[in-house]
Amino acid sequence: MKRTNRGSGLRWVLSTVVLGALVWVAGPGGCKGPESGPSGQVLRAQRTQQAQQARQARQARQARQARLTPSPSPSPSPLTPQTRLAMSPRATWQRLNADGPWAVSPRFVGNALVLLSGRVGRGLMLAEDSGVLHVIDPTYQGPVEVQGPVEVQGGVICLPNRRSALDDARALPGVSPGALPGALPGALPGRLVSGGLPGGLRVAGAESCPPTGFNPELGQVLHESVVGRWSFFPRRGELVFVPMGGAAVLVEDRVPFSIRVSPDGRRAAYAVGSLPSPTLVLWDADQGRRVLGVGVHPVFHPDGLLIYSRPDGRRRLGSLTSVARAELRAHDLTTHESWNLTDTPDLAEMQPALSPDGSRLAFADWRHGGAYLVILSRRVDR
Repeated sequence: MKRTNRGSGLRWVLSTVVLGALVWVAGPGGCKGPESGPSGQVLRAQRTQQAQQARQARQARQARQARLTPSPSPSPSPLTPQTRLAMSPRATWQRLNADGPWAVSPRFVGNALVLLSGRVGRGLMLAEDSGVLHVIDPTYQGPVEVQGPVEVQGGVICLPNRRSALDDARALPGVSPGALPGALPGALPGRLVSGGLPGGLRVAGAESCPPTGFNPELGQVLHESVVGRWSFFPRRGELVFVPMGGAAVLVEDRVPFSIRVSPDGRRAAYAVGSLPSPTLVLWDADQGRRVLGVGVHPVFHPDGLLIYSRPDGRRRLGSLTSVARAELRAHDLTTHESWNLTDTPDLAEMQPALSPDGSRLAFADWRHGGAYLVILSRRVDR
């Protein structure tokens, strides 16, 4: 009996201790444990702050990783067709010199007039989009390689005349008479005056045109803006870019030709080598040099594209070397995707030129001597 009472007392003591512990843990406000006091609040605040710091560090690591990882090109959605620049059907191409002489080197005067040169730059014509061809001067000798569109100032078209431009260039101090490649005289105005053109336009030479900006120190200034200055040094065969407030950068020293600078002054495209397989190079002030393969005669389109000719095969044109065929291509300056604009085995599309608004393209067929005017549009790619 005593043994039974002693066991009951022991069980009563243990129950009392356990119940007291549970009451202390739960407390009047619920299950708070050892953090229910002031020290517990400090501990919870520290844990919350540590969690926030860990989350911020994780977000910072993700942001750094996103900056270092190149963004993939967005894949086209099947519900959203993509568009590409395209030329109108060949049946709609307008030949600008249908009954006229051989024509090369098209360049726009506004959006409706196209200036043309004759074979190897001899002769000067102005074509209207209505099909009328004006022969300005059949004896005019311009540069074989032209540099971009024609500017009209006060109704005057300023053009170089290579015959007198050579004399003007040789008269410059520090220029050797034997060191003048064919590209140089194209930057110097000659002596030519003509009138009677549509809209009261006149073609003028050195007497009415502003200075060209050529000197032995700066070279042939191709483009100058707030971004910087592009210069070509013919004696050294160098293309140089001088960023605003920065040091000069040697872009190319292998005698580039067909040099074109983008309107914003941030890019230049040019060819090196020789026909019929020159190499086309794109140089970006931010991204550097990119080789686009075989190509020549680049021109920048307002929609962020580069249009150029891709020649193929050698052909003799009298004493000159020409190309057997050529296609026009487009290159997207953002995605660096390229595609053909033409597929014409019977033509050699060279020297593409763009109207100022980018809606029309003119080119010269070096195989048959035709100059064509084409409408550009956007084609849906599915």
